[in-house]
Amino acid sequence: MNNNRQENNHDDYWRKLQWLSNILKRYVEGKLNPEEEQVVEKWNPHKLIAPLQDIHISKSQIDKHGEKVRQRVLLEYNMNRKNARRKFTFARPVLKYAAVAAMAILLFGISYLMLTDKHSRSRDSYAESLRNRTNILQTSASETKQIVLPDGTKLYANGSTRIDYDKDQFNRKQREIWLSGEAFFEVAKNPDKPFIIHTGNIQTIVRGTSFNVKAYLEIGEISVSVRTGKVEVGTDRETFGLLTHNKQLIFNQTTKEHAISESNWEDAGAWMEKRLVLRDASYNELKIRLKQLYGITLMDERGLLGRSLLNASYGQGVDVNDILRGICEVYGIGYNFNQANKTVSLHELGQSNK
Repeated sequence: MNNNRQENNHDDYWRKLQWLSNILKRYVEGKLNPEEEQVVEKWNPHKLIAPLQDIHISKSQIDKHGEKVRQRVLLEYNMNRKNARRKFTFARPVLKYAAVAAMAILLFGISYLMLTDKHSRSRDSYAESLRNRTNILQTSASETKQIVLPDGTKLYANGSTRIDYDKDQFNRKQREIWLSGEAFFEVAKNPDKPFIIHTGNIQTIVRGTSFNVKAYLEIGEISVSVRTGKVEVGTDRETFGLLTHNKQLIFNQTTKEHAISESNWEDAGAWMEKRLVLRDASYNELKIRLKQLYGITLMDERGLLGRSLLNASYGQGVDVNDILRGICEVYGIGYNFNQANKTVSLHELGQSNK
């Protein structure tokens, strides 16, 4: 029981480290929107490290394995600062604290992986990718992109998506990429070279098919929806299932549970047609979708939507006010739309957030 809990803590910690490394890099490069910058500047590192406080790692062990990682992290961030769009300074104490603490925890996490024989495969894979991984695609919150990979695979990326690969190893024995965000794939067929997508601690393996992968950290789940072919989904220790046309797998990143169900793949791929489709969607997913499609920031400071699961479908070009009115009518709440700064605030009926 304790071992399972420790493994779950490790997986959560590892997933957050990957997200942290990505968002800090984007912060230094000046690629975050104001809301995302606040997340970085107000971030509390103690929440991340707390689940691992019961794991003993001596100072000598960290010193032994951490120095090279520390140098690599500092080198990467110094290079990012040199090439940044805006000058990055530690003018405010809170920024200095957040950045230094974040890098320290990143160092701690990588050192921890290096010292954990039980997770040697994850350790070796990360150490290798850390040296050779190259960013091939990065989108802003309201941006979509299409690229063709060296093997002929077509990739359509949604907003707030990052994709990396090892350019020296890709398409040799296998085709391996790392995804944060959401993308639709039309994988070029090659039975001898599996196409592997890493999203946190989940792997999606195919040899030639088309499917959608959604893996936004804020949503707390990873979903894979298949249009054609067969898709294998699981971890490096377990296979969850083999998905076929109109099958969908949802993996909960908190409980580590997964479920496979029938699902129209066109719902998952609606974003490519600029349509809004919500299927058991959380407030966080609604927030992401409105930012992607309309460039607006949704705020629910009173938690009025709470744990509600939203289900709705809107065609291309629908006025955002129609969407907001429909959702608010269902849940008996109101909203204020600030056109000037493109923010929407939810409030209780009879009140206003002006």
